[in-house]
Amino acid sequence: MSDNGTGETDSAITRVVRRQDREQQWRNRVAAWKASGQTQADYCREQKWAPADLSWWKHELARRDQALKTENAQAPKPKKAKRAFIPVRISPSPASEGFELVLRGGQTIRMGSSFDETSLRRLLAVLENSPC
Repeated sequence: MSDNGTGETDSAITRVVRRQDREQQWRNRVAAWKASGQTQADYCREQKWAPADLSWWKHELARRDQALKTENAQAPKPKKAKRAFIPVRISPSPASEGFELVLRGGQTIRMGSSFDETSLRRLLAVLENSPC
């Protein structure tokens, strides 16, 4: 396991991304079942899924959505902040043709010229959902 500069290991980030991917996969499955108009049992039989899995995820996703709605309703409404430019320092990197992204907290993400765009998008999604 390697340290990514933020105190977390790469595997911890991977686990978070996998959980988010799994949740999204089941959100898509539950939506497809609802759109089908079929009973849970018939749809699961057709998809070769365990009906208990669909049932559990249906209830779990509803619970998560309700918890988020309650949390958002109870949170104090933030004052509208003025948008400001964030200073960006661009400097050439003699070692590679990649780029470097320095976050507000000082963490740095360095990407080589052959970075994987999908992995970067997933990493940014994790960072956006992390508390500062």
